[in-house]
Amino acid sequence: MIVITGPGRSGTSLLARLYQELGFDPVEGGGGWEESIRGGLEDVEVGRLNLEIIRALKMQGRSSPLADRAKRFLDRRPPGGGTGAAAEDRAPRAPSLGLAALQRTIGRRIRLQSWDDLAPVTERFGEQLRELAARRVVVKDPQFCQTLAVWAAAKAPIEQVVISLRETTATAQGLLELGHLPGWARASAPNHVAYRVGLLMTAVVDHRLPHVVVRFPDFLHEAGSLYDSLRFPAPVDRERFLEVFAALVNPGLVHNWR
Repeated sequence: MIVITGPGRSGTSLLARLYQELGFDPVEGGGGWEESIRGGLEDVEVGRLNLEIIRALKMQGRSSPLADRAKRFLDRRPPGGGTGAAAEDRAPRAPSLGLAALQRTIGRRIRLQSWDDLAPVTERFGEQLRELAARRVVVKDPQFCQTLAVWAAAKAPIEQVVISLRETTATAQGLLELGHLPGWARASAPNHVAYRVGLLMTAVVDHRLPHVVVRFPDFLHEAGSLYDSLRFPAPVDRERFLEVFAALVNPGLVHNWR
């Protein structure tokens, strides 16, 4: 199985589309493409398992009751900064120092992986992961940033990990715009991206996984180098690859591939 991953909004969907156009479908288990965001192609079964693993490793959930209450308060505030309906007609004003500090603070806490749970989680999901990996040739999911260590520890057959990265603040902005990270966590968004990339690279190093790192959008102009770096489930002629790549890639749409 070839794994395509990255923190999200970093070119992974384009790579999945490339494999699909070459005849290697990343959504054999169901999943589609969302033209409005030029993203998708995430296998439903793979995504469900990855989400279960993330929950089992305690990386998903509420950060704290205080943060939740504060978030709800901020979401209710009218644009003018007041508390009543008439406030919408008032001139916007800067938030108080206390509220500004609250906006900067909420969401800073990143839910860290539970390392003590790695072994039991691997044991729990191992058979499913090995069986699923044996039935897939290419899969794409940003959640592999947080779950790849479990797949690797379970000895799932992984031929290559294709890691697509983009400049951190651009990735964070893209995740915020699509709602993949909450707007009230804006101050911590780059840290969320950096932590996901750190977990991913840790898994690659710890388990000696064959991998390649490509930088988006740079690789849009480096088709030949990309071809040389990638592995394929079956032989792909270089000229065929370059033809498909040229037909698929439009650098003018990079703003939609954030």
